[in-house]
Amino acid sequence: FKGAKNLEIEFPDVAASPERGKVLFAENCARCHGNNGEGVYNADKSGYTYPPLWGQYGYQPGSSMHRVIKQAQWLKSNMPYDKVQLGKPYLTDKEALDIAAYVNDDSVHTRPNPKTLDYPDKMGKPIDYAHSPFNDNFSEEQHKYGPYKPIIAYWKKQGWKAVY
Repeated sequence: FKGAKNLEIEFPDVAASPERGKVLFAENCARCHGNNGEGVYNADKSGYTYPPLWGQYGYQPGSSMHRVIKQAQWLKSNMPYDKVQLGKPYLTDKEALDIAAYVNDDSVHTRPNPKTLDYPDKMGKPIDYAHSPFNDNFSEEQHKYGPYKPIIAYWKKQGWKAVY
């Protein structure tokens, strides 16, 4: 069934783009999650039929869905829910990364305040977790949006396993 496992992503040589993602969001996601990412309540307002993606009731920074790679893997496996089939993604890897970049662009979307952005083990921190400190010299922006191949190559050269 859909959602049984996130699908792997092949990383493009360019960073994920919130600008491209905004267009793709309008084409693929807004019809369910709303133009403003506010989500849609179910009939009795006891929960959401389609959850909010940002705003006061969206997920917090630091959550796994706030990571571009992690969300892109999930999007590739599951969205758009009425167009994806098991083993047959609708979105390309680059499209999924771009949509995740737009949804997670904190320069345009507000989020609830997190309790903390600390990560307990820098060596186990996913490379797309965009909050310093890091074990490398790549910027917060590159950790968030990529390109990821140079980060992965650097970690491999150090003998470290890049987690994402």
